[in-house]
Amino acid sequence: MAVPQIFDREELRKKRSRAYQSSEPCDFLWTWVGQQISERLSEIKRSFPTALEIGAYTPHNIQTEWKKISSIETLLQMDLISQQSSTSSPFLIGDEEALPFGPQTFDLVLSNLTLHSVNDLPG
Repeated sequence: MAVPQIFDREELRKKRSRAYQSSEPCDFLWTWVGQQISERLSEIKRSFPTALEIGAYTPHNIQTEWKKISSIETLLQMDLISQQSSTSSPFLIGDEEALPFGPQTFDLVLSNLTLHSVNDLPG
């Protein structure tokens, strides 16, 4: 069965690029969701040596919090578009619909406000 194409990926790239360029007034939303993720991570008592953040716009202070709470040794960031990152984390341009990683590559995958626009979420 073919996956219906609900979201235009090219249009999504354009919108995300525009949002990242003028995000200062909107940082509160990424920060709030990042804090919610932090709260949930604080309840998990294990370490995650390798983690992936899909949609890598989460503010640096929140990413640092994630690393402290979850003992994340390496956080790889991935997004549809290239962007200035305030962290030293490795950055990869990639589409969340076609992750370029094999099975069991990461111990943890985080997504801050990005997976709602994936055409084949179960896939």
